[in-house]
Amino acid sequence: MRGIGSVGVAMILFPNGLKVNPFELQCLNHVVANVEDWLAATLDEKINRRREVLLNQWQTRLLTDPDYSSLPADSDALCRVIFDHPDYKSRYEQEVDNQIRKEFSLLDPTTRRLSDMTRVEVDSISRFNTAKYNSTRRTSGATLLFPTGLEISDLDAQCLRAFIVDIEDWVHGAILGMINRGKKKMITQYRPVIMSDPSVTNMPATESGLIDSITKRADYRTAVIEPTDPG
Repeated sequence: MRGIGSVGVAMILFPNGLKVNPFELQCLNHVVANVEDWLAATLDEKINRRREVLLNQWQTRLLTDPDYSSLPADSDALCRVIFDHPDYKSRYEQEVDNQIRKEFSLLDPTTRRLSDMTRVEVDSISRFNTAKYNSTRRTSGATLLFPTGLEISDLDAQCLRAFIVDIEDWVHGAILGMINRGKKKMITQYRPVIMSDPSVTNMPATESGLIDSITKRADYRTAVIEPTDPG
């Protein structure tokens, strides 16, 4: 992987690790063989894609800018030229400008709030996924992912911030999205199996109970999925 731990000043995401409760881990393990490997690869793919888009967006502009007589052929060096350009703004800076101009902004606290049972109000949509992640208590039995944090280079972080308001919030969204995918896939696959099993007289009425009963079945097998596009 190029993005994770690539050359440059490193920054640490989640220095205290990421917790998932047993239910979440069961859902994740249904669709990914190794949660940490999947998340690291997903983040690296996001970095690579955002870097490519950034370079494509700025290449023509820089080539036609009379203030530049030459440009570096190295992609890392070219990214640094972009970030040093007086007109460059990160996604967060763009959103702040939108808010100042009173245009629709991801930072508008009235644009979005959680709709689940906790009804957690989000101060900023830039932390929407983080608020949703934090709304679940993870204490006993929780699994700690990346206990020493997730390391990426400072340059990779800048490539992400060109398009993402908050990197950790995006990671939270990726985890929650895969948990939801695993949950739906498992229930869709095994609910008919349980209902047609003559040895089962009662089925749990909660998702967590149903998932737990599924994973304890002798015929339970984790699913294999194709790699997903992280967007």
